[in-house]
Amino acid sequence: MRRLRDSTGESINLGIADLGDIVFITQVESRELMRAIGKPGFRAPLHGTAMGQAILAAMSEDDVLQYLRTYGLPKLTNNTIARASRLHETLGEVRRAGHAIDDEQNAVGLRCIAAAIRDEHGQPFGAISLVGPTQRIKSTDFPHLGATVRAAADEITAAYGGR
Repeated sequence: MRRLRDSTGESINLGIADLGDIVFITQVESRELMRAIGKPGFRAPLHGTAMGQAILAAMSEDDVLQYLRTYGLPKLTNNTIARASRLHETLGEVRRAGHAIDDEQNAVGLRCIAAAIRDEHGQPFGAISLVGPTQRIKSTDFPHLGATVRAAADEITAAYGGR
C-alpha cells in the first residue's frame, strides 16, 4: 500500500465486504496537503464505492441479485448508482477493465479507483483503492491508475495465497 501511495501520490485504502457494505480497514494517507482521509471502521454500501463495485463485479450474478434484494441501492450522492440496470452495466464495465471507478458516487469532490482482492478459492473478499480529489485525479488518468491499482490488488492476492 505504501508503494502504491508513493507511486501515485494519493491515499490508499484497504477494505473488506461485510453485510452489504465495504468496511474500511486501514489507509495509507497521501502526503499531499489536500487528501482523502478514511477512518477504520467506516462503512458504505458496496454499490456506492469503487471497492464495493470491484467486489460485486467479481461475484456471481446470483450473489449480485441477492445483494440487490437484500440491501437495495440507497443514494449517497447525486452520482450514486440508484438503478439495478445501471449497476449491472457498471459491473460489466468493471469486469472488462479489471478495476472500478467511483466518480463522486460516495463523496462529492472525491474519485476512487479500486480492484478486488481474492481468497484461495478465487472469491472476492476485499479490495484496495486509490482515492483523491477530483482536481488531481482526472478521467484521463483512469486507465493508467486502474492498471496500477489492479497490479497492486493482484500482488496482495498472491501474497495472501489467493488466486
